[in-house]
Amino acid sequence: MKAKSTNDQIISFGTYDIIDNETIVLSDFGTIKLSKFDKNSMSFSIKLNSSPNKEINISASKEESMISTLRTDLLCQAWEEVREDDDLEATVILSKAGTYFVTWPDGDFGIGEWKWKDSTETKILLEEGDYQTYEAEILELTSSTLRIYEEFGDYDIITVYRSIVNTK
Repeated sequence: MKAKSTNDQIISFGTYDIIDNETIVLSDFGTIKLSKFDKNSMSFSIKLNSSPNKEINISASKEESMISTLRTDLLCQAWEEVREDDDLEATVILSKAGTYFVTWPDGDFGIGEWKWKDSTETKILLEEGDYQTYEAEILELTSSTLRIYEEFGDYDIITVYRSIVNTK
């Protein structure tokens, strides 16, 4: 599924119980009621425990997956940043639907879209919500290592990630 980011997003983690074919109770959070669910789209509502009289309605449609190539298949997984000079270690998840999700240890996060710049599959274009699109060059991509080069105005950075799936 592909989702557009909105202001003031909150991401919560926890457990859930499936009550019936339409109702999922999210522990310490609220209740999800499915109204439509098929192979191409879904609609549901959420009632938060903190605001039981307010209902949030959400609809989503399935995005086509990217064409499977060796590099796309290697890239689309969960990665953990490896840094020696800084204790900031981001976790990045890239999907074949062209979305990515980044979290940092302080609880901050980012959601955006990505795509290959061209058919060589050596550079990706990243777009974060309403922010500008920027480019990252993939210097190394294996099943266990991702090394990318990015330019940010007056400075550039090489970031190394290791596969979470293949190392834990």
